[in-house]
Amino acid sequence: MSAAATRAAVSRFTLRVPDSWFEFDVWRATRTGDLSRLVDARIAKYPRLRPHRATLLTLLRELAERAERQGAVYGATATQDEEGTGGLVATLLVFHTPGADDPAGNTVTAIASQVSATARTESGEPWRTVEIVTIPAGEAVRVQGVERHLVDGVPFETVTMQTLVPVPTAAPEPAPPGSAGSAGSAGESVDGPGGGGTMAASGAVESGEGAGDADGTDGVLNVVLTSPHTALAEELLDLFGAISDTLTWSPETSST
Repeated sequence: MSAAATRAAVSRFTLRVPDSWFEFDVWRATRTGDLSRLVDARIAKYPRLRPHRATLLTLLRELAERAERQGAVYGATATQDEEGTGGLVATLLVFHTPGADDPAGNTVTAIASQVSATARTESGEPWRTVEIVTIPAGEAVRVQGVERHLVDGVPFETVTMQTLVPVPTAAPEPAPPGSAGSAGSAGESVDGPGGGGTMAASGAVESGEGAGDADGTDGVLNVVLTSPHTALAEELLDLFGAISDTLTWSPETSST
């Protein structure tokens, strides 16, 4: 039986990212030549990048492999400079989790109650805010701030935004263009490292037959944006919010 045949229901999500970003399907990126084709297409558009092809490809492959290890279904990234030689300035990963066993635990109120906020201090310590927001995909929990992690025992801080959205078992009707919370109005404001403009990026979340709880949700989608550039925290969080606010759903029936 093919992988496609095992899929009972798929909800597609769409995000808009700056058109200078590299975006990829994680499963395909680690198993096909998608990343090579992605880099070659960018080089065809900007021939000056040709000497940096190997560097770009290495950065993207490392990110795709890390994304797969972490269980992400979609990834995108911006390089620190147009040549792709200065590392990654920001990374977007999207995760789909089954959520809580109890359907009541998959509501935005329940999710928000499980995350603690940390107030900002003058000493520059990590901080975090938690709020419920409304985006085109519906109500979501937004967790943002500066987080501290240990990498090989060394403290490492990142600007982080997570937007957690219950996945509907049936995609809702999209908001009319230009209305509050519509993808059209949000997409227009997406701009950031590497240049302006936007491109549509999409991925899929899968559910088995009969999945989904009584409240019409099929787990939780988590849109995670991070950057190590904490000195630019406010600017980056504005960009991360603009990207996350373009999340929308669209139904898709897979082949059997």
